[in-house]
Amino acid sequence: MICLSKPSKILILVCWLAVFNAHAAEIEISAPWQCDQTYETVVPLSSTIKIKIDTDSGKISSADLDNILSQANQEVRLDFFDCVQAFAEKATDALMSSTYARVSEFENSAEQKAASYIEKMTAEYGAKSFRRAAVSPFEPGEASRLASTEDEKQWLEHEISFLCGQTNPGIKRRAPRTKLLDGRFISENLPKLITQIKTSKSMQPGCLRSIATTYLDLLLDAGLAPNQCDSNPEICRKRNQSIQKVVSSLAAIDGLTPFFSKTDAAISSCQPDIQGTNQALGDLLASLETLKACVALKPDESAAVYGDRGSGVSSRYSLSRLQPVNGKPTYRATLNVKFVREGAEFDEGIHQYYAEKANRCLSSVQDKLRGPGGEVLSIQLSDDATLREGVAPQKNVIRIAKDEMRDNSGKWSPNSDCPTITHELFHLLGLTDEYEERSSGVHIEADGSIKWVEKDATLPKYDCRIFGPKDSLMASQWDAIKSVLPGKTITTCQCTNATIGMGMGFPSGGYGGVVGVAGSGMGGMAPVGAVVPALTEEQKKKFEEQMAELTKRMEEEKGKCLKLLESIPVNTDRCPSGTTKTVQDITFSDWESNKLYRDQMEKAEKHEADPMLMARSIRVAPKAMRESLLYPAQFRAITEPGCSSNRVYYSCAKEAYKTSRAVYGSDRCNKGLSKECSRGGAAWLK
Repeated sequence: MICLSKPSKILILVCWLAVFNAHAAEIEISAPWQCDQTYETVVPLSSTIKIKIDTDSGKISSADLDNILSQANQEVRLDFFDCVQAFAEKATDALMSSTYARVSEFENSAEQKAASYIEKMTAEYGAKSFRRAAVSPFEPGEASRLASTEDEKQWLEHEISFLCGQTNPGIKRRAPRTKLLDGRFISENLPKLITQIKTSKSMQPGCLRSIATTYLDLLLDAGLAPNQCDSNPEICRKRNQSIQKVVSSLAAIDGLTPFFSKTDAAISSCQPDIQGTNQALGDLLASLETLKACVALKPDESAAVYGDRGSGVSSRYSLSRLQPVNGKPTYRATLNVKFVREGAEFDEGIHQYYAEKANRCLSSVQDKLRGPGGEVLSIQLSDDATLREGVAPQKNVIRIAKDEMRDNSGKWSPNSDCPTITHELFHLLGLTDEYEERSSGVHIEADGSIKWVEKDATLPKYDCRIFGPKDSLMASQWDAIKSVLPGKTITTCQCTNATIGMGMGFPSGGYGGVVGVAGSGMGGMAPVGAVVPALTEEQKKKFEEQMAELTKRMEEEKGKCLKLLESIPVNTDRCPSGTTKTVQDITFSDWESNKLYRDQMEKAEKHEADPMLMARSIRVAPKAMRESLLYPAQFRAITEPGCSSNRVYYSCAKEAYKTSRAVYGSDRCNKGLSKECSRGGAAWLK
């Protein structure tokens, strides 16, 4: 564009708009690429990546990034996901800081769309490298080819000191967490740092344990899964040796010896494969994590329980241990809850309505909250700090949505039912979800691209989750509530379709033929919108004859079915050939509220055949009931939060909200889980 040396005001405006639009059409940012590696690869250790963003669509273009991803994909055995993810975080920070001071301004902007493109690119690379069972290019305990800068060394020392309550606000530059596993840092820096921490007057209790758990997390992340070992046996053996060597190095550091010495000795003597090493580290991590979070009360003691106690769910309640009832330990959990209408100020009327509804729901199950040894738990809602200072429960704000939605612990539908309300309240007590996610996750578009959705996901998220049994409150709240209510179990024999004439093999063009296009001789219905010619008198007559024959044969088959049903002895558990057996539980509350259930129960009690359903009950018995709504581990998670008595539960529960790279997430499913986790069901809830 050419601008005159002495332009008019109009030309000045035109020039300014042209320059502005040219600038606004595309922006460019830069972000650093840093990739810790101990293997020799074609992927650069460090670089600067420039990215151009189209301000209209938010689409990005970057020859630098394309080149690095191409190099990463050439290394088919190695997985550079950590490097790609670290770059994506830095690029997103650069996008936010380029224009916007507040997150609210960033939303729906071109930069935010660009950040979404980068997030998708990261997820797609992660899924691709995961599918080929690639392994990290960083070997624990070896010296990284990318030397740490002085700033990074300071940050690493700060990262360790921070676990012990020592902070330095001036330390801002981050370093990859893999640097903590760098051989030079472990042998040179870490022992000195631990010595300084031990002699510091500000050292907080349990800080050395926190350092130990941090290293265990890192080592489990570095461990390899069976499919990775199958694809890379040599690297797998080397990785196992590297991890075992790091454990020995940590066990030799004064201050960390108590945490690692036994595991180091066990690994050294047994020389397990990497799966055995993962298991040993997982068991050690679970024991250390429960030790640091345990709340164990004596009678007449109370405590405020907040934060993650090991399940991955943040709890907010107060716990009191009362005097025993009938010789059984007795507990009371108090939730401080405020109900607020979505998008509105606090309204006492709204709060009271939902507080009363929640209390009614809890009251209906209070007598079913029992521990494995008969321990007693009661739950109360309180909107004031009635307990003495120091143990008052932290406030939980629950928003009531304007419309029906999928409930969560912080937001309810306006008409939530009692089972759902109970399920969500128990999240606030530290219990995690146990059902299979089916709605939210990634949807694969027709062109192969991915899109994150809240429903109709092709690949649902939370694929690391350990499932509970169907009658667990945190797996299916409706089945759980039903499992503790009295009722009847009805065993029924029902004739199959073949028995009563359905699918008897009538020829094509026979009984259904005349319903198609007249004169075609073809069976089936006419297409939607098709014009069907009127039947001739001959066709009508043929149709009526066919229908009469069909009705006759159906009645004959029904008669045979009813005769067969009547011949079945009462109080047997077997249904004869030609029938199928169904077992149904009907609670008394269902019976009272639903006429269909009442009619069904009346026939069942008399063992009468139902000519409509072509079925007959052969046994009616009292429904089996669970004594407690809570499984033992769930009860302990509330009454003994974070304690080692529940180690297996916490080991499995903390996987509930992880989404692995197999379904375009960024997490790693734990490789050192307790054996009970792999079984699922009720095994891990005992």
